[in-house]
Amino acid sequence: MFSLTFEHLQPLKFFVWGIIAGGLLFYAFLGIFVFKDSIYS
Repeated sequence: MFSLTFEHLQPLKFFVWGIIAGGLLFYAFLGIFVFKDSIYS
């Protein structure tokens, strides 16, 4: 029973971590572009 639920939760964990990592990368690149814009203007 425990191994079954663990196997079901494993892909979900990778999915959540993927969303978190993707969001952090997106906001990091967004912040870099905004920062560059404010420097050049």
